[in-house]
Amino acid sequence: ISVKLNSQPMASCFAVFFALLLSCAYTVNPLLGAWSAEHYLLKDGSRKVLRGTIMFVEQYWNVVFFEMNNANTTATRGDGEGGTYKLEGDRLTFYHLYFVAGDKGGPTTVTTHTADKPWIEHATVQFAHHQRNLTIHFLDSDNRIEFSKL
Repeated sequence: ISVKLNSQPMASCFAVFFALLLSCAYTVNPLLGAWSAEHYLLKDGSRKVLRGTIMFVEQYWNVVFFEMNNANTTATRGDGEGGTYKLEGDRLTFYHLYFVAGDKGGPTTVTTHTADKPWIEHATVQFAHHQRNLTIHFLDSDNRIEFSKL
């Protein structure tokens, strides 16, 4: 099929159509997929090595990660969480439906919430290296977790 664009209005229509098509291609949620947990950056400046994964699909997320000792050989703390989320620009809101955490040799915390009364956690996201690296900044605690795309 051959289209001849002799008129300015017709060329403008095609230009607008292709611009809209390209803009739709870039509205894909950049969080989707699996991310490897790398580092936990605490507001006091300390940095902990993590092992684990966070996954985002449609509106659901879950994470399992372990804080490692300084030699990166033994887990000292574990955490598992999940629920729904909402991403608006760089603002990420987690709606926690379940949470379990424990320290090696210490108490374990287990919490579940209902969809109508979730535990809400506010954060911002920052992407780097062509969206291959992700930092989530948790606003209430001022801590950050660094991830890399799997």
